[in-house]
Amino acid sequence: MYVAWEPQTGVASQGKSLDEALENIKEAIELYLEDPDAEIPKPINKITIATIKIKTP
Repeated sequence: MYVAWEPQTGVASQGKSLDEALENIKEAIELYLEDPDAEIPKPINKITIATIKIKTP
């Protein structure tokens, strides 16, 4: 599972692949920006991708 988060808006999404997560976050941000009261985030140039392993019972 891949999770995407845009910190300035607080918008988050997920996908079964990195490409799906990125497509889903793009759609979620577009929906966020449709709100006339939405604050327009400032452009950022830093992207972080991290892989973590989680133990499950």
